[in-house]
Order: sequence, then structure tokens, then C-alpha cells
Amino acid sequence: MLLSAYNYKILALGVLLVILGFGGMYIEGQQYGIYSLYIAPLLVMTGFILVAIAVFRTDPKLAREEETRDQSGDTTPTSTSP
Repeated sequence: MLLSAYNYKILALGVLLVILGFGGMYIEGQQYGIYSLYIAPLLVMTGFILVAIAVFRTDPKLAREEETRDQSGDTTPTSTSP
């Protein structure tokens, strides 16, 4: 699997924040509204940052398992690839 469940949860949260931000800007429709000027852009930026984190960050649990496997000297792969 390309990403772990941890990464997909962060990715879903980021996409949800982007949708809420753009949806809020569209629904409010005011040029000088508080939500459309300040809150919605922050939601969109936070969502894009979370999407980037979800793609580039490694699941901490998987990293610990790999570290302990490397320290024990076990070189057998944990999954089989066709």
C-alpha cells in the first residue's frame, strides 16, 4: 500500500478543511466579511499543509517497527511483493 491508514486520515482531514474553506468563502459571498477574509483562507492554507504532511510523513508506528527490525539484524522483508 502506498500510504498507511495514518496518512489517509491526515489526508482526509486536509481535504475536508480545504472544502470547508472554499465552501465558506462561496456561501458567505461578502467582500468584507470576517469569515471570507480571515477564517476561510486560514482553513484552506491549513488544509493544503496537512495534505502535504500526509504525503511526505511516515507513520510513526511503522518507523518504530522498521527501526527495531534494523537493530535486531533481521533482513527479511515484512511484506511480499509480486
